[in-house]
Amino acid sequence: MTTERTEDYLKAIDTIIEKKGYSLVKDIARFLDVSPSSVTGMFKKLTKEGFINCEKYGGVTLAPDGRKLAKSTRKSSVCCMSSSSSLVWMKIPQMMMLAMGVLPVIPVNFVQSYPSYVFDLNHTRYAVDREIAESIFVRLE
Repeated sequence: MTTERTEDYLKAIDTIIEKKGYSLVKDIARFLDVSPSSVTGMFKKLTKEGFINCEKYGGVTLAPDGRKLAKSTRKSSVCCMSSSSSLVWMKIPQMMMLAMGVLPVIPVNFVQSYPSYVFDLNHTRYAVDREIAESIFVRLE
């Protein structure tokens, strides 16, 4: 089982390699808005777990397991800017919910669950698939 942080690093490495052809510690640090020492520490962990191949004073490449995980998690997420102008990965259902105006503390009224999940938000009804419906957390009052 991988952590979200591990997936973030693998996606960042994959994205940078796709754009530049190679990836260095400083590239990852800049991309994820973390310190180079944090990247070095994570690289040790990812190397030990078999996700990356790291050359001392050189670049990093994805091992087959790392490439597979990076590709699969990139397909289910979107890279977007946060308010601090650093890059943030969000799951596609979360992005869709934000686009519909579903924000924390906004009341959402559940209408039906079959044949599709339907909810009412500010007098507008939305029908969504199961994946999106599962991204909605409900607090009963």
